[in-house]
Amino acid sequence: MRAMRLWLLRNRARALFGLAPLPPRDGVAVPPVPRVVVRMGRTLPGVLVRLTPGVLALVVAALAGCREAWWVLAAVGAVWLVARPRPQVAAGYVGLAALWLVADGNRLAADPVTGAVPGVGRLAALVLAVHLLLVASALASHVGWTTLVEAAVLGRAARSVGAAQAVAQSALLLVAWVRTGVLGNLELLRGVAVLAVVVAALLLVPREWVSRRRTPPPED
Repeated sequence: MRAMRLWLLRNRARALFGLAPLPPRDGVAVPPVPRVVVRMGRTLPGVLVRLTPGVLALVVAALAGCREAWWVLAAVGAVWLVARPRPQVAAGYVGLAALWLVADGNRLAADPVTGAVPGVGRLAALVLAVHLLLVASALASHVGWTTLVEAAVLGRAARSVGAAQAVAQSALLLVAWVRTGVLGNLELLRGVAVLAVVVAALLLVPREWVSRRRTPPPED
């Protein structure tokens, strides 16, 4: 027992200096490796998490109005997001989708006959799909193909989208209302609606975004 303690003490001292541990001497009992059991909740295979950005990329392309030969570029971007799911790659793909959206025409144009905005639903779905693509890419960048991901982690990532989407969809609906003339000529009512969206944004964004941090005093 004394020899084993001395062997452990020597190896701990060597570990402090980054040295390799000494092998045990003959006749010295080696302590067993402690068994570690990690309890996890319901899990999903990491391959599903890695494939999600590619699927969402194709959904974004369809909602943005991708046509004809541009689908080849959309497919390449989707494969790239599956192979290298990085937030920077997702942001570049969203920028490309914005060009498709601009080329597709004004989605918030009101129908001159009915006064409705037929493209508002598709645009709302595009806003949600873009947000999900960015979140899924950030999550997939930390997940391997053989990794197990707890369902609670995915649920938390999905819930993080809700607050920002509430503000974004409200602002989009407000613009559609203004285009359709639902608010009429009441400029005061329009101002109140805009103010309500701003207040909702301030209440729903994470607190750390608006918290002040004390700046350290300048060094002499």
